[in-house]
Amino acid sequence: MDHALRRAWTGLISAADLDDHMHEVGQAAVNAALLQSMLSANRHDKQTNLLIVGRGTAQFLDYVPAATVDRYNITFTDINPNFLERAPCVFCAAVGEMSTSSSSIWK
Repeated sequence: MDHALRRAWTGLISAADLDDHMHEVGQAAVNAALLQSMLSANRHDKQTNLLIVGRGTAQFLDYVPAATVDRYNITFTDINPNFLERAPCVFCAAVGEMSTSSSSIWK
């Protein structure tokens, strides 16, 4: 990853700025629809692990019914650990504990 781009995502773009932008352009709702479509096409009968890379602040989860992901053990990653600190509280309460990890593999 380009150093300047990494710096922007890890130090310049705040969680609030990201949320505002995603809301303004409607991207959070689109991301939620894509996730729901993917999961409905691949429904499993048992508990399944799900990795979401580049979670951002998880604003998209505001648009995902908890029942959509109730069969998944979800792990989130993002290059910016501050984004991961902004837990989607309502969503977490509905589906239980989720794990997060800040990704530092992109150098």
